[in-house]
Amino acid sequence: MFCRQLYLDEHTSENFNSIRRKFRAEKYPSGIYVITLSKISGRVEYFDCKAFKQKYYKETKNYPLIIGLAKNADNAKSIVIHIIEETYANTGGADVKSYLKDKMEHYKKAYFKRYDITVVEIKQEGEE
Repeated sequence: MFCRQLYLDEHTSENFNSIRRKFRAEKYPSGIYVITLSKISGRVEYFDCKAFKQKYYKETKNYPLIIGLAKNADNAKSIVIHIIEETYANTGGADVKSYLKDKMEHYKKAYFKRYDITVVEIKQEGEE
């Protein structure tokens, strides 16, 4: 369910272990948005984690790969933008799926770590 490379906002990074436990128990915390990588298109999407309570997920357990968490929709949007900008800066393209796959191969070879967490600094409106 969770990718080893995760992008979190400050709130979710502070509460990550608690949130992860709730996900494992299928008690999805209210207001937490998941940032996922679509299985078919490889697009980056975000939605409220309460969507995992739908009958489809309960029956199939076919969850998308979670690459990030945010405390609200605005933060999720900022994290998606950060991921795409990082992908473009490092590859010159927007293929997030390939970028994350290559990044994970690097981490597997470099060291063994449960999660590589990137905390994305969210700028509020009006800040520069």
